[in-house]
Amino acid sequence: MWAIVVTSVLAVAICCYSAAYFVVTSISTITLYLAYALPVYLNWRNRRRGTGEHAGSGNAPWTLGRWGAIVNLVALVWVGVITILFVLPPNELVLWTMLLVAAGLLLYWRLDARRRFAGPTPADEAELRRIEAAIQSPPTSRRR
Repeated sequence: MWAIVVTSVLAVAICCYSAAYFVVTSISTITLYLAYALPVYLNWRNRRRGTGEHAGSGNAPWTLGRWGAIVNLVALVWVGVITILFVLPPNELVLWTMLLVAAGLLLYWRLDARRRFAGPTPADEAELRRIEAAIQSPPTSRRR
């Protein structure tokens, strides 16, 4: 909860300075694209290697078939292009801000977070079925 509160307060405070508005907008767009690209890249990489978890025709809700890898590659190239475009002049402040934030996050990970992060815990099959049943069942209505 505190991470969300602090991040929200900092975002509003930074935007009060008018020159920072464009930096915040550009960084938000870049990080949104990067957040989209990470799972696309990992899925594409795992499919190419034939290792790890990846969405395929057996476990995906839908598939692009043989076009899937090409579409993934086009998406990754586009994210690279748009990221470069958003840090070119006159937006070099975006570049330096992104690099500073990335360095800070890397330092935080190296010094503190990696010791405490245990990763996702595997759920057992019965627990997953219970959660799915709770989500899919319609709420019961009471009569008064």
